[in-house]
Amino acid sequence: MFPVGRKFNFVAGLGASFNVSTGIDEPVVTYVIVIDNYQYKTIFVASEEQRKINLSGELSLGFNCKTIFGLFQLEAFYSKNLSAKTIEGNYFFINLANTPDTKGSFKIDNDFYGLSLSITPPKSWFH
Repeated sequence: MFPVGRKFNFVAGLGASFNVSTGIDEPVVTYVIVIDNYQYKTIFVASEEQRKINLSGELSLGFNCKTIFGLFQLEAFYSKNLSAKTIEGNYFFINLANTPDTKGSFKIDNDFYGLSLSITPPKSWFH
């Protein structure tokens, strides 16, 4: 933290994450209730093809403000995947009333930007 004013601080952070993804043998399935006869039916199936060990790094910059309501912190961050560049897989849309079944493939880039808002209550809330 770097003080900017009496109640404001500039914050910066670096982080690392190590994830092991073992994957699953069965695809992820989403069920939707059909209102006509209250039966479940599968309308979407997605399966990931790559199962890897992932290492990522994160850089964040932001500020925090201390108030009587607690500490408010807003940060912008960038997460960079340092091992696998993309996740690849297949998807299927099935059993839709007015649309034929559809299949395709997808690629997801593991690098992303984001905003984080953290609110920490005052210590007096815990007494």
